[in-house]
Formats: sequence, C-alpha cells, structure tokens
Amino acid sequence: MLNCQHDFASRAAYVLRRRWLIWAVMAACYLIVYFHRIAPSVVADHLMATFSLSGVALGNLSAIYLYVYGFMQIPSGLLADYIGPRRTAIGGMFLAALGCLMFALAPCFSILYLGRLLTGLGVSVIFISTMTIQANWFRSQEFGTITGLTSFVGNSGGLLAATPLAILVTAIGWRGSFQVIALASLLVMIACLLIVRNSPQSLGLPSIAEITAWQEAAAAGSAVAEPGEFIEEQVVAKEPQGLRDLWAGLKQVLRNKYTWPSFLAFGGIYGAMMAFAGIWGVPYLMQIYDMTRAQAANFIMAFQFGSVVGAPLIGYMSDRIRSRKIPFVTSAVCSMICWLLFAFWNGGKPPVQILFPFVFFMAASGHAIILTVACGKEVNPPHLAGTAMGTVNTSGFLGGAIMQPLFGWALDLRWEGLLIDGVKIYPLAAYQLGFLLCVGACLIALVGTLLMKESHCRNVYGEISAGKM
Repeated sequence: MLNCQHDFASRAAYVLRRRWLIWAVMAACYLIVYFHRIAPSVVADHLMATFSLSGVALGNLSAIYLYVYGFMQIPSGLLADYIGPRRTAIGGMFLAALGCLMFALAPCFSILYLGRLLTGLGVSVIFISTMTIQANWFRSQEFGTITGLTSFVGNSGGLLAATPLAILVTAIGWRGSFQVIALASLLVMIACLLIVRNSPQSLGLPSIAEITAWQEAAAAGSAVAEPGEFIEEQVVAKEPQGLRDLWAGLKQVLRNKYTWPSFLAFGGIYGAMMAFAGIWGVPYLMQIYDMTRAQAANFIMAFQFGSVVGAPLIGYMSDRIRSRKIPFVTSAVCSMICWLLFAFWNGGKPPVQILFPFVFFMAASGHAIILTVACGKEVNPPHLAGTAMGTVNTSGFLGGAIMQPLFGWALDLRWEGLLIDGVKIYPLAAYQLGFLLCVGACLIALVGTLLMKESHCRNVYGEISAGKM
C-alpha cells in the first residue's frame, strides 16, 4: 500500500511539472496567433500602396482572417473533441506557416488574400485546442487564472506585432518580415509535435481529477482515494466520438439559451477593439496626429500592454471572487465609455498627452473577454467543453470581421478625395464615425453581459437542467 501511494505521488508530481511545459508550448502557439492577428495594422499603408487598395478592400483583407477564424470556432471544438487537440493544433500551425509565406511572396492581391485566408484557417483552431488541453491538465478552479496567463502570452504576441514589427519592417521590408513570421510559426509547430500531449492519461499518468482527490484526501488525513474513484466535472480525453454524437452535442450547445449572452458580449467588445488595434489604429494615429509609423505603433503597443496586464488580472480576480458576470458587466461598461470618449472628446481627437494611459486602460478593462470560454464551458455539459468553448469563441472574431470593414466603410463614406503616394488620407470626421460604430458594438455587448447566467466558477449545467437556477 505504501509503495502504491509512493508511486502515485511520484507520478502525480510528474503531471504537475509536465503540465507547465505543455502549457508553455501551447501558449507559444497562441502568441503566434495574436501576432498574425495584429500584424497587418503595422504594414497597412505598405499594402495599400503596393496593391492599390481602398479602405474597404484593406479592411476585408484584414477581416478575412477573422471571418474564417470565427467560422472555424465550432468546427475547432468538434475537431478537438473528435481527433484530439494536439493533432488539431499541429495541423493548424502548419497551415498558418504556409499562409504567412504565401502572404509574404504574393505577386498580386488575390494571392495576398488567399495567404491571409490560409493563415486565419490555420490559427483558428489553436485557442480551442489550447483551452481543451488546459481543461485536461488543470483544475476547473484554476481555469480563469490559467486562461488569463494564456491570454497574457498571446497578447505579448500583439506587442511583438507593434513596435518590434515596425522596426523589422523598416530594416528588411514587409515581405521579408512576414517570411520571418512564417519560419517562427513552423518552429512552434515542431515544438508542439514533440512536447504536447492531450492529457495525463495519454501518457499513462493519473488524471488531474484523480490527483486533486488524492491531494484533498491527504490534506484531510483520510484514506487516499484509489485512482479512478473520484469523478469531477472535468474535461477528460475520450475515444473519438461518432459524427452523429458530435452533431447531437453541437445541437445541445446551440439550443442552450445560456450559451448566447457571452457570445454577444465577446462579439461586441472584441469587435470594437479589433477595428482599432487590428487594422485602423495605426492609420488613424499617423493621419490625424501626424505620427511616424514607429510612433503610432508605440500606441498600439500600449494597447497590447493593457491586454497583457488586464487578461491575467481579470482571470485571477474572477477565480478569487467566484464570479464571471461581475467582471464582464464592468468590462462592457468601461469599453462603451472609452469609445464614447474617443468619438466625442475634442471631436474624435483626444489630447495626445493622455493617449498612452487611455488606450492602455481601454484594453485592460476590456479583457474580461478572456472569461468568454469559461462562461460557455460552465453552462454546458462538461463532456461538450470543446464544442461549447468553440461556439462562444466564434463571436469575437465574427465581431472583428464585421467591424473592420464596417469601420473602413465609414472612412470611405467621409473620404474627401485626398491621396498621398497611393494611400487614402481620411479626415477626422471619418474616424469619428468609425468610433461611433464601436460605441454601438459595446452597447450590444452590455446587453449580453446583463443576460448572463452567473456560474460562480463551476459547472452549473446540472442545476440549470434540474431547474434549480
């Protein structure tokens, strides 16, 4: 008995060490995802000049990443549940590297567009794969915190896609820069292949639920549970399901009315943020404030710093106060106020002296969006975690895909015909109209947050089904 317990303790300790290495590789994958998402903003004027693009065309080029990313979130969940998150992530990183290389070498707009589409298709499966692996290697009570840490690393990719990318573009050009990004994507794919595993069970190790039960029993001084005795509401690795079962699971998630409030909240807040940080922020700062590319990229970096700080802090606080709803409602209110200030403060041109703290706060306060997957997971059956997370995660990228060209449409609507070196120069009134669209998106998000079911950081699907909530 003592030998058995000692063996279990050593295997449990290995799981608790190994999970951080696996998490680090998946977080690196997500860093690449965020880099790809933000990078076009820094080279927007280069793309407009090289391919003679209008505001709508440039917005659609950036948004195709988000369209395909959003469309693929439900299939990503199905893939993670069906073939496993590890295989899904490896295939995704390969496609991302291939698409980025096509983007870098594109001789015409159609190839550029195809490269961006393939990149979006590849990276679209990474987040849900990462969340599924996290759910297999970490306890549900750690999920908000670890998701915040993942977002911290991901948003660091956004930082790299700001000033550092601007410096690299100045040094080797936008095409050479994207070739470097393609190589980095390939290297991370190889690390995923060598290191990542779906769950502790796939290595013949005890599950995180069994380890938790063992730790709790040892702390209480009671008899240690035998492996397999303890069952927690935890995502666990399963044998591949039939397509009929997957379809039935998807319908169950889609029919759950509590799936949709977080869907609306994420789509509104993130759609507005991506319109600014993903494509139009750098042109706005260069054209309205007469900044250089590097100066404008510094403000986008401040935005990403806000994301880096806000995401883990909000995730940790959500776990600490045992609430998903309170941080999300607060986030929606703050986001709407920020966009109102952008639209009306000094006619859409806030004082340059406050821009750094302003964009930092806007990003930091808006990053309760990292709770979206937890909200979706906790109101749906535990065995459908991948499908539920994929469904609610669709909305942010659908929101971004709508808002980026819509913002471009607003700019083109008020364009006064000024061109400099093939680049459209938009007046302040055009950007002001775009910011008002962001206010509307955040109003939709606020409605969604108010309709959310509070889960108190645990799976409440059983209580919902039994009519107890």
